[in-house]
Amino acid sequence: MDTNLNIDPQKFPGRIVSEVAAEILGFKPHDIPHLIRAKLLKPLGDPNGPFVKYFARDYIIALSQDQIWLAKATAHMQAVWRRKTVARKSKKKTGPESGTQAEIDA
Repeated sequence: MDTNLNIDPQKFPGRIVSEVAAEILGFKPHDIPHLIRAKLLKPLGDPNGPFVKYFARDYIIALSQDQIWLAKATAHMQAVWRRKTVARKSKKKTGPESGTQAEIDA
């Protein structure tokens, strides 16, 4: 991802897909559904389920320049990944080996 993205609004059509929105905002494409669920990002229309999500170009560009929104979205994604890491680590601790008769007898 180019961190020095010089955004020319005319380069993009009025309606852009999640991957393009993610690049403009500085997030990964897999972060976009999390931001939508948290109501930090609003796709066009009402695309429930597995439909392609489109965003208004000017809306995404405005968010990319909003320092307060960027801070909230970044904090939300940090919390999401922190929860996933904790869940993964606790799953490893309670994996299939735990609770075996040998452990119980020990």
